[in-house]
Amino acid sequence: MWPGDRAVLVGSDDRGPVELPAALPAPEPGDLGAFLAEPHPAAIRAASLSAIAPQLRSVAPGIAYLTADEPVETPWLTWFAVEEVLPLDVRVLRGWVRKHRVGTVEIKKRGVEVDPVTWRRKLKPSGPNSATLVCTPTTAGARAVVCRRRMVTRN
Repeated sequence: MWPGDRAVLVGSDDRGPVELPAALPAPEPGDLGAFLAEPHPAAIRAASLSAIAPQLRSVAPGIAYLTADEPVETPWLTWFAVEEVLPLDVRVLRGWVRKHRVGTVEIKKRGVEVDPVTWRRKLKPSGPNSATLVCTPTTAGARAVVCRRRMVTRN
């Protein structure tokens, strides 16, 4: 990082550019909360994650997914409500997909050896429902977090 480096979102909302300082220590890892967040790539590249909000924690050391008990309104994060936490095992996930009649599966991953295209085929999705699976290491080991995208509204 160079002196003065930062993450900048231009045109993210009506307030104009939004900036975060760069080269900060990563948020402390902690237990998975009720919400999981995917940070904007600019915040990840600038090492700005801990500047987003003090209550955020990483799901595991070195992993850029964040978690909290309540979502924080910020243009830097895409929030997901955690519905279930399952073992990172394709057989377990295939049974879950079948039981919940999931026909559309979005698979996100960081820090684990999962190929979303191959796993989607192995899960054999079929049905009217949809789900997002976030495959990631956590402080409790590798997990598949079943979640739903959540919009955070302004007060």
